[in-house]
Amino acid sequence: MDLDILPIIEENIVHHFSDNVYARQMAAPANTKIETHKHKYDHLSILSEGTALVRIDGKEQLYRAPACINIEKNKTHEIIALDNIVWFCIHSTEEKDISKIDEVIIEET
Repeated sequence: MDLDILPIIEENIVHHFSDNVYARQMAAPANTKIETHKHKYDHLSILSEGTALVRIDGKEQLYRAPACINIEKNKTHEIIALDNIVWFCIHSTEEKDISKIDEVIIEET
């Protein structure tokens, strides 16, 4: 299957904040892939709509919404939208400045 890479760009993201919690909501159309990355901390991801194939360090798992997935720190992962999806990444952080969020949660490769 040929997939378009769906970069993590602001137009695809809605940011949610609460006390020490940040949720990144992303919408991805069918047959696209959210770019590969890894995080500095364990976090939860929630597939609230659609079907996605998730690759974590090369191991694949199919998820259908609703699904809650634990993503361990320093694990390379990518999300492949098999149909239109809505995906949330939930992080524990005090940071509320969206221009600094990635510095806090994403591990440099």
